[in-house]
Amino acid sequence: VKYYSNEFGIFLENQDLIHILVETDTSLTTLDDTLYKVVMHLTDDTTRTVFPMNKNSWYTNYIFPHTGPTKGLCNVPNYQTAVYPNVYKQIDLNVTGNMYGVKEQFVVKPGGDFADIKFTYRGADTVYIDNGELVIATIIDTIVYQPPFCSQIDSSGSYVTIGWSPIFTMIGDTVTFDSVGIFNSNLPLVFEMNQGTGVYSIAGGGGDN
Repeated sequence: VKYYSNEFGIFLENQDLIHILVETDTSLTTLDDTLYKVVMHLTDDTTRTVFPMNKNSWYTNYIFPHTGPTKGLCNVPNYQTAVYPNVYKQIDLNVTGNMYGVKEQFVVKPGGDFADIKFTYRGADTVYIDNGELVIATIIDTIVYQPPFCSQIDSSGSYVTIGWSPIFTMIGDTVTFDSVGIFNSNLPLVFEMNQGTGVYSIAGGGGDN
């Protein structure tokens, strides 16, 4: 694991984005919580690496009873965004989010092909599309992404809306995008899928923390 969200269970590896779903046992006699792992598998290319961006001004200290007061991990930096550069050819993936869940932006740079964006969810009981939303269902909880939308990044770095929206589509168990309209091939094209709006922090020091 390279980075993780300190708001909810999301862990970033170099080829995967991992959701950890939690079912809390409220019984006073058993206290057996359940963790469930769902892996958004991005690529089989082992040369891919995730990097942090937009460093926050605060740090996180990890000091627990079993580490002792002087053996914790201190001053771990926090970031607003993690980036998978060239997760596909000429396509970057930006990961951020908010209290509702993770947000992913696939940024197709000039020369890239949006059709190369293909990913699967390992560990889910079922993955399907319902009224335009992408639903990843497990035995303990369900992850729901809102219908995707597109924009482009102009020469000033601003996001510019375009007059159409893509849709999620599935080929077998692979998720991709379809119904892509006309766009300026000289500007980056952004496909965004999210569970809300806003930002959260991603903690990590660039190593396997």
